[in-house]
Amino acid sequence: MPLYIELPGGIFQKNVAIESQDISQGGLSFETTRKVPEGAQARIMVARLGGLPDMAQIEARVIHSRPGPGGGSTTVGVVFTKLVGVTAEELISRIESWRSASPDHS
Repeated sequence: MPLYIELPGGIFQKNVAIESQDISQGGLSFETTRKVPEGAQARIMVARLGGLPDMAQIEARVIHSRPGPGGGSTTVGVVFTKLVGVTAEELISRIESWRSASPDHS
């Protein structure tokens, strides 16, 4: 899923490969090699979860940015602050469908 985070001097874009332990109805986390400040605003394009409107997105805020395993990466956690074009029920349904359809994500 495409994720955009507003940083001083520009926007950081990352395609986030979502694993079952990384996403819930309240937020998600991902690994990156880039430093991302706590409090940064993020926008997640969730239409790629399937069955959602093309413009479905989630506004979010970075709540932690910690050294990842091995020290070569950073684990970034974001909390969802606003759903746009999608309800919480639709998001939960899409996450559950995605998990059940992906044998590696159960």
